[in-house]
Amino acid sequence: PCIARRNESRRLHPSRLRIDSLRFLDTDSDAVLAYAHHRTVPGVGPDTVLVVANLRPDEEVATVVHVDPAAIGLAGTAVLPVRDELTGERWTWRPGPNYVRFDPAERIGHVLAIEHG
Repeated sequence: PCIARRNESRRLHPSRLRIDSLRFLDTDSDAVLAYAHHRTVPGVGPDTVLVVANLRPDEEVATVVHVDPAAIGLAGTAVLPVRDELTGERWTWRPGPNYVRFDPAERIGHVLAIEHG
């Protein structure tokens, strides 16, 4: 089911299909990789996805992911409502540091779609 949800997320978010929309995000841990894809899709509007992955999937890892809205095409954005494409969970992220924790028994990553108004 996880692979199917990940593939469905790729189909729903055309920004993930182009390498030129890729921007890496800073984290406070070498065990976590984070990046964003952002693109304005004609006829659809902005499409932004943040991917955060635990590079040590057998270990619990907690860190912060630093989001710079201007660097990912969202200058002036104060609130980032996100939905995890893998679980359906919703959170509010903000510019700057955002806390993440990965427990291998629960999850090893996030695929977060920003819900543009």
